[in-house]
Amino acid sequence: MIKESIDISENDGILECTIKVPVRNHMFPDLLVYKTRNVVDLVTKRGYKVGQVLQESFVHNKNDRSQRYEGTWRFQLKPKAPPKRTTPARTRTTKTKKTEE
Repeated sequence: MIKESIDISENDGILECTIKVPVRNHMFPDLLVYKTRNVVDLVTKRGYKVGQVLQESFVHNKNDRSQRYEGTWRFQLKPKAPPKRTTPARTRTTKTKKTEE
């Protein structure tokens, strides 16, 4: 059984995701639909931080004249935050002077 093909590549802060779905017929009866929000969920589950959508598409394997079996999405990745510096905690002195009377 042929499943969908998902190709994710990253280049210069731009994430490109290409999805190909098989034609729906008696060999593959499942209905597959990929919209932008589905692709964003898929990409974030794989560990990418998606920012702005640069190019969007719509893919399905319904038997109609549109034949949208392949689509490409492009996203601007969010910049990675610099690692936080960890410093040791400063010690606080609580010494009190005793005064004699």
